Amino acid sequence: LKAKIYRCTDRVSLVPMVLVKTLMMHVAIGAFRVGSALAEGGEWTRMTLMVDGSILLVALGVLKFEFGFSLSPAHWWVHTDVRNLVGLSLAGAFITEAYFCMLPAAWLSDKMQYYKQQGLDIAKVLFTAGNYIDIVAFMPVVWRLYQTEAEYEDYNVGTNVSMDAKRQVKAFFIFVVGFYMWDDVADPVMSLLDEPIALMAHAAHFVLLLDFAAFFAFQVSQPTADNKDQSEQLEGLLSQMEDDGNC
Repeated sequence: LKAKIYRCTDRVSLVPMVLVKTLMMHVAIGAFRVGSALAEGGEWTRMTLMVDGSILLVALGVLKFEFGFSLSPAHWWVHTDVRNLVGLSLAGAFITEAYFCMLPAAWLSDKMQYYKQQGLDIAKVLFTAGNYIDIVAFMPVVWRLYQTEAEYEDYNVGTNVSMDAKRQVKAFFIFVVGFYMWDDVADPVMSLLDEPIALMAHAAHFVLLLDFAAFFAFQVSQPTADNKDQSEQLEGLLSQMEDDGNC
């Protein structure tokens, strides 16, 4: 997904349009993981519950106070792209966990057999759904990119933006970097030390994310001196906020 974004001639103007939608996806991640921890219980989940709960509250706070986004369920429901991605993730998680329970024991390691013996429960489904949402969290960015390429031939010409929009972009990436500091660094180090390939994948994703965030942080901090510089500046935030129901 990020490779497609990097091919855009004016990715600085593209991504801010869907910052709110991406934050909504991360709210869903936090909500599913909190629900999983509450359903499972246990000593280990207390810490993850506190961390995921804090992430959920921070994401809601950024949406409400930085972006002025309504937390009304009716307002969230009209974002059909986010709603459909969350629904597909939940359905995929249920199918995955149900299929896993039907696999022959001979196909599974001792660790996986113990996991299977726990059966199909709500905690597993919610946790897997949260992971699937995490995988597609930036999909609204890519969808918007394809829509933009089809709708506007001259979209690579950016415009100057307000200080509020620059602040919102910085707030978004501060949250995202903090989120993946836990998701790609702290949590894997505590739970995946015996799986080096998984640790490498998390590390690679985090490095790519840092590069992505640093690029935008640099762009929004630059002053606009002339029209050429303006073409590299960030265009506003969520130009389609008024017609999200048509997404």
